[in-house]
Amino acid sequence: MNLDKQTISGMIGGNRRFISPFDEPESYTILDGENPLNEDFDIEIVNRYYERLRYAVMHADSLIRDAFDDRFYDAYFVNKEIVHSAAQMCSELIFESFVMYPDHQTIGACLSNRSFMPGHFIDAAWDAEWRVLSAWSC
Repeated sequence: MNLDKQTISGMIGGNRRFISPFDEPESYTILDGENPLNEDFDIEIVNRYYERLRYAVMHADSLIRDAFDDRFYDAYFVNKEIVHSAAQMCSELIFESFVMYPDHQTIGACLSNRSFMPGHFIDAAWDAEWRVLSAWSC
C-alpha cells in the first residue's frame, strides 16, 4: 500500500537513521496476507502503522542496537576501509525499509548503510512489544 510520503517525511523529521520516503523503491509499506494486493487498508491499520513508525523514530538507536550482532561486522560484504568496528557499524546503520505486517502484529526492516555494505542489509523483525524476533545479514 502506498502510504502518504509527506506524512512519513514529517514523522521522520530528518532523523539520520531513516531513509527518505521519496527514495525508490518504495520502502515504507504495509503488507498483509488478508489483503495481498495491498489495496486500501482500514484507517485503523494505517494509524497503527504511523504509531509504530513514530515509536521507531523515537527509539531508532536502541532498536538497531537490539537487533545488531557484532558478528554482522565480520560479513564478507562489509567494507572495513569505511567502517572500522562493529560499534561504528551499528551506530551508522539506517532503516532502509519499514514494513508493518498487521496479520502478524510485527514490524520488519532492512538495516543497512550504502556506503559500507552496498547491496546488502540486515533483515530485522520485531514483535508488537518491540522484542527482536530475528535479525540476519544478507
